[in-house]
Amino acid sequence: MSSGDAPAPTTDQQHEGQTVTPQAQASIDAATVAAAEQSAITDVSVTSEVSDDQGKTESTEPGTASGAIDMSEEQRQILLEKQLREDAEAAKAQPFRLLVIDSTAAVSWYGLFQNHVAVIDADTVRPIQVEQAGWDDVTLTSYPDSSGCVCILTKSSTAPIHPNQSKQRSFKPDLVLVRNTVSNLLKTNCLNLLFGFRVAGIPCVNSADSMLLCTHRPWVYAALRDIERRLGHDQFPLIHATYYPTASEMIIDPGLPAVVKIGSTHAGLGKMMIKDTERWDDLRSVIAVHDDFATAEPFVEYDADYRVQKIGDHIRVLKRQSIHWKVNRGFGTLEEDAEVTEAFRRWVTEAAKVFGGLDICALDVLYRESDNSYHILELNDTSIGLSPRLEQEDSERIRDLVMDKINCLLASRANEEAAASQAAGVATGSATRPEASTDDDAATSEVAALKLKISKLTAKNEQLEQQRARLEADNAALSQHQPAPRQCNVM
Repeated sequence: MSSGDAPAPTTDQQHEGQTVTPQAQASIDAATVAAAEQSAITDVSVTSEVSDDQGKTESTEPGTASGAIDMSEEQRQILLEKQLREDAEAAKAQPFRLLVIDSTAAVSWYGLFQNHVAVIDADTVRPIQVEQAGWDDVTLTSYPDSSGCVCILTKSSTAPIHPNQSKQRSFKPDLVLVRNTVSNLLKTNCLNLLFGFRVAGIPCVNSADSMLLCTHRPWVYAALRDIERRLGHDQFPLIHATYYPTASEMIIDPGLPAVVKIGSTHAGLGKMMIKDTERWDDLRSVIAVHDDFATAEPFVEYDADYRVQKIGDHIRVLKRQSIHWKVNRGFGTLEEDAEVTEAFRRWVTEAAKVFGGLDICALDVLYRESDNSYHILELNDTSIGLSPRLEQEDSERIRDLVMDKINCLLASRANEEAAASQAAGVATGSATRPEASTDDDAATSEVAALKLKISKLTAKNEQLEQQRARLEADNAALSQHQPAPRQCNVM
């Protein structure tokens, strides 16, 4: 090395100012983290003393051993810089964003997810950021690039249950929980928004595919018929229904009295009990002027109606009795808990397997005491109404189900990223570092491991600090906010 040549800067000098300083934190002593970071950087500093002229000469001789060594060190330098950039990005990790489609004021999902965090591993957590809105308050655009699905949530069309709902805001969900029906007789058809989530690949609870299929009642009934064929009617007593694509086919009644359901409706809407042929003909004439299909099933003189509800692995059975033949539309309905029998468990477990699996669902079953018979009526999916007296408890079960989904999703992504990183490292090492020594590999791995650990600690501290600040702001806002009167979902 000539006297006029300055030595190459050391690795520490090249990265001066790029190390991550731990932020103020609630759960970890900042001084301890700072000391650990400084010690780690000092212990693993690596220097390189290659002159500019020597580097130029050796770089022109790729076939020499010294040229290969210079190349590998340069590549290690690039990799280290990349690792530092990735560490800095990880330190700025965004919270996991959950969008809940629920227009009712009965449940505040903001409050249910308060103080909950997603746990990726022992060193990494992500806070949960929640937005709640009804279908009518959501517009979106799904982009083909990393922008993903961008939702615009307008000011709530009903009484707001959280300060956020009093203003328009932008939101990019990582997962969507749907608690309102996607389509119904009132033409509140939000399939276009569901399509947007699906195009962007946003996971949903229930899945977007299952929600799409469940909007078509004949498709749901066909799936239940498949279960009946496989298990037998004794093991899965599904009520038998006749399907008419148009009114033109309704020339002969299927046997009266019968219950006729028009289109893909729910909550007792679009449903009539027909007792004689005259009323059958009248109804047929009404259906003729609409572009709807119809189904007809025998009317069952039942003594009790059972709702067999499944949220995740939890099964609940409610017994309902009413003076009205439509239990979920009449007044004076009595409700009580019922035993989860083996038959109830089998029926709802089998039904929950349709369309790739339903995380949230419920079967409606009629019981006739005269012959001790059960009749499975229909399957409801993600927007099932919850009993008012059990709504808080069951909403918490839904929250826990969603948290499990979030944790599994993040763990799966972390494993995929780790596998991809490992594969890239192996490929890079075999292609560009044939001459690298075991000691060099060990030193580089130690640097990366320590840097990553420091970054994780820093990121965790910042996330906890952000969460604490957000929670304090929410608490302050909520203390001045009067919640809207509770409303009950129609079951």
